[in-house]
Amino acid sequence: MKTIDAHLHIGQPGVFFAPETTPAQLLAGMDRLGIGAAICTDHHAITEGCAATLAELHRVYEESGGRIYYFAVFHPGRAEADLHAMTEALHWPGFAGIKMHPSFHRTPADSPAYAPVWRFADAHGLTIMTHSWSVSEYNAVQQLSVPARFETYVQSFPNARLVLGHCGGRGREQADAIRMARDYPQVYVDIAGDVFDMRLIERLAPIADKVLFGSDYPWLDLSANLTRILLADIPSSAKARMLRDNALKVYRLDGVAC
Repeated sequence: MKTIDAHLHIGQPGVFFAPETTPAQLLAGMDRLGIGAAICTDHHAITEGCAATLAELHRVYEESGGRIYYFAVFHPGRAEADLHAMTEALHWPGFAGIKMHPSFHRTPADSPAYAPVWRFADAHGLTIMTHSWSVSEYNAVQQLSVPARFETYVQSFPNARLVLGHCGGRGREQADAIRMARDYPQVYVDIAGDVFDMRLIERLAPIADKVLFGSDYPWLDLSANLTRILLADIPSSAKARMLRDNALKVYRLDGVAC
């Protein structure tokens, strides 16, 4: 069984220099760790929206031999162009789902500006993977992405799956993300990012069918969160769901090359 990394990036983050950000470097790291496929967000797309980046990401998918899938980033300030680009990409190989980042886009997750992308995802049975995090005293925009802000849209659009990236961050918001994954059949969480809570993977074991592995590369090394699951004191069947099976269920990975 090869792992699927369901949350990583290509391109320079912009807020710091990362030494490995190209598709070729990513593939080399995946080969080293036995990661068969990954789903990426282009850092440039977070700024510009998906209309400017989808064609390039499709090329990356093809040149990777069908191993690097991609998200279409929805920018609420470029809704019409992004939805048009997503419509064109619906039948492209490699198009795995939609990415939202309310904190980066300075738009609350419960804003009416996101209604068009939720309608689109609901109509086409797509998955939205979103940045989610906890309230932060030193990073105020994180309150725009707390899990509870997504709940009204989850209730209104049940055919659209939602993956709460970073499992809601820490503390109360993490508990909210876990609660939503329990309460709604279409809600999942991933463990990408620096959520280094003690025994987090063990606490997630009861909802192992709702948890996805994500490295958040190049913000973190590919191996960091992978190791946490591999060494966790949970059944091997739960590890298999987190590392591969759930990603196959949640995202459009029919042609996965692993």
